[in-house]
Amino acid sequence: VDVEVRSYNPAVSACSGENLWPHALGLIFDLKARRLEPTIFTIGSAASACAKAGQWQWPLEALEGIRQARLAPNIFVCGSALDACSHGSSPAEARPGWTLAISLLEAARLWSLEPNLPAFGAAVSACAVAGRWPSAVALLAAMTESSIHPTVTVCNAALNACEKAHRWEAALRLFAAMASKASSVRLRQEDHRLVDVISFNSALSACEKGRRWAWAVWLLKNDMPGMGLESNVRTFNAAISACQGPLWELGLHLCEELQQAGLTPDVVTWNAASSACGKALRWEGSLHLLRPAGGVMVGLTPDAMSCVAAISACEKGSRWQPALELLREARQTTMRPCVIAHNAAIAAC
Repeated sequence: VDVEVRSYNPAVSACSGENLWPHALGLIFDLKARRLEPTIFTIGSAASACAKAGQWQWPLEALEGIRQARLAPNIFVCGSALDACSHGSSPAEARPGWTLAISLLEAARLWSLEPNLPAFGAAVSACAVAGRWPSAVALLAAMTESSIHPTVTVCNAALNACEKAHRWEAALRLFAAMASKASSVRLRQEDHRLVDVISFNSALSACEKGRRWAWAVWLLKNDMPGMGLESNVRTFNAAISACQGPLWELGLHLCEELQQAGLTPDVVTWNAASSACGKALRWEGSLHLLRPAGGVMVGLTPDAMSCVAAISACEKGSRWQPALELLREARQTTMRPCVIAHNAAIAAC
């Protein structure tokens, strides 16, 4: 390798920081202007800088250029291209990336390259961002078959994809497998976290979507403490959301437990609890939450959805007077009642 070309490699590698990807490409173009050919390492470093910055087009173009030049790509370059597939500037742009990611994994094997943990992880992330939960779960299975142990971050990406797609059964199956493996790791006294708070939050959200409130409460009160994990506001919010219908009182109790744990409830907490009251035809519970003087969440500023939840609760209970009163009060605050709130108030009359 030309000494001058090698001198560029550290400079390109140094461009992996935030917003330095244009400098990495500038160095590549400078090499070509000098009629010098960048090495695989040089291209891989530039591709990695672009992928980390969400500039996903160039790493894929670089890999294609390597292929056309009949050079042998290494797993580092393939990994950067895979990483690029999951780093579109928006989920909409990232959707085609999942097919490219799977194709790249297959191509890597044709190049006699064994995909490693970062490569598989990037492919799982690409599928998860695109909402392709079956592919994300299948890739986790492929990792196990290749004797590659997925990290909690990789598993969480697939778990979140299942939950967001309302595939609560698939999400809970995956979570159960993660928790089982985590238990065996603890028995072997290995310092390797396989389940974290993010995992539990996704599992709790899956319970909410599947209306499995008992599982949600069990995860919150037994499994999380058993694994030495502390709940956060999102954890409680998911559990409260699972407490619908006749379990509205449990939802309110969880609101109180949230604050007893030293956590600060947010608007999502309020809306989840208010929705539980409304669906149980307990309109007075929803009003109790909203009133700043006596509610469970004193000092919280409700939003437009809070207004909808409270008025809908009154509408379900055929209480037109408090519904209209809430609508009037909302107009004088920052809640800004929407069309749905007005329609609910009208329906209550």
